[in-house]
Formats: sequence, structure tokens, C-alpha cells
Amino acid sequence: MSWTMAGAGRALSLCEGLGLRLALASSSAPAIIHAVLDRLGFAERFEVVCSAADEARGKPHPDVYLPA
Repeated sequence: MSWTMAGAGRALSLCEGLGLRLALASSSAPAIIHAVLDRLGFAERFEVVCSAADEARGKPHPDVYLPA
């Protein structure tokens, strides 16, 4: 895991330690989002994962953030 991803893991751990619920909103395709989360070992850490591909409007509209 690169230092950047290690930092991401530490950030997730900090949020979890504070009792925060985690959601991910991305404009990437669902298959890519899930492949990356699985590869990094982060998949189980997010309660909700949303893709703009599942929304009527993508960027620059904030639609993907609403379900997250």
C-alpha cells in the first residue's frame, strides 16, 4: 500500500474511532469503485457507496451526494 493509501486508511480509522458513519460518493462507475475498495481492503468500512452513474445527473450536479 502506498503512503497515500496508508494515509487514507489512517483517516478512515480516525473517523471510525470517532464513531462517524462512512459513506462514499464518486462519479466513477460502480464496478471501478467496488474493485478499488476491494483491492485496498476498504469495502467493508463504508455503510453506503454511491455512484453518479446511478443518478439522473452527474457532475457538476450534487445528486450523487444525496443518497450518501
